[in-house]
Amino acid sequence: VPTIRQLGHAETVDTLCELRQGLVLVTGVTGAGKTTTIAAMIQHILNSRSCVVVTIEDPVEYTFDHGYGLVKQREVGPDTHSFSAALRSALRQDPDVIVVSELRDLETIRTAITAAETGHLVISTLHTIDAPKSLDRMIDVFPPEQQAMIISQLANCLEAVISQRLILRQDEPGRVMASEIMRINHGIRACIIERKFEQLLGLIQIGSQEGMHTIDESLAHLLINQHISYNDAMLHCRDPQYIKDRFEEARERLAQS
Repeated sequence: VPTIRQLGHAETVDTLCELRQGLVLVTGVTGAGKTTTIAAMIQHILNSRSCVVVTIEDPVEYTFDHGYGLVKQREVGPDTHSFSAALRSALRQDPDVIVVSELRDLETIRTAITAAETGHLVISTLHTIDAPKSLDRMIDVFPPEQQAMIISQLANCLEAVISQRLILRQDEPGRVMASEIMRINHGIRACIIERKFEQLLGLIQIGSQEGMHTIDESLAHLLINQHISYNDAMLHCRDPQYIKDRFEEARERLAQS
């Protein structure tokens, strides 16, 4: 299992591993390295504190060293009928950390939120491209009459959303990760409750001291350090003008030096 640092994540992800309760989501398209990020987080937790970790996976892709903790890995199919059934059973095993390889359906999302509210750290993945869409996806799974309650629960238990993409490197063979991190603070919690998701990006941009950054900031950093090409940065960005401005500024600084 690679370390968090080897994957290219910042220290913010280390601090998320220190949480004792709440919901942490790792999101991205298929093949964006979500499972590997979660595996690195689990191994970091096991190596740093005494705890019980229960994982529910489909399929099991990494096996972990117990370290200071104890890890119990369950696979959907051989070990359990479904994610939601395994989650309900896991709550009876007194776990400290519950890892769900994917939030696929209403019942799994509902049980994961309940587990996060009742004093467990729940780490899971979603197939969405950024933080605002992750919230939309989780809420829209529920019928309209239940959405107000789910929004309230999410605002209380969600701790962070890590969105990531893998991009072809131009400086050496392989791929490099671009990420977006949203930590939940009072401003973001208020936006979730009022469902003003269009304001989240602005709050992420001004939350850099809390370890937050947007996908565009990550892409600009990779571009300026010549890890990715200009075309790839423009292809994956949310705001092409931001990338263009940062790139021009970097070129000017280089010319002056």
